[in-house]
Amino acid sequence: MNQSQVYLDERIRIAAEAFQFLKSTTIAQRAAFMHAVATEIEGLGPELLETAHAETALPLPRLTGEKARTVGQWRSYANAVAMGIYTEAASI
Repeated sequence: MNQSQVYLDERIRIAAEAFQFLKSTTIAQRAAFMHAVATEIEGLGPELLETAHAETALPLPRLTGEKARTVGQWRSYANAVAMGIYTEAASI
């Protein structure tokens, strides 16, 4: 098995463990976790934007907007989870 496969297998194992852990949490705990993710992303300073800029060449103002949008989506999804909205199936 090469290094790439070992790395990928390890990441898959970690993701599976995270899924099992999150599956055992309450709705309130999941929503709190999602809010914490948003807060952590929001708290990342210029290093996040500078790294993203270096990797993508997107302008900093756009990346700043993308960061804000991402944080807003995490919070919105967390609120939907907390209210149970995600369980309401809709047909198109």
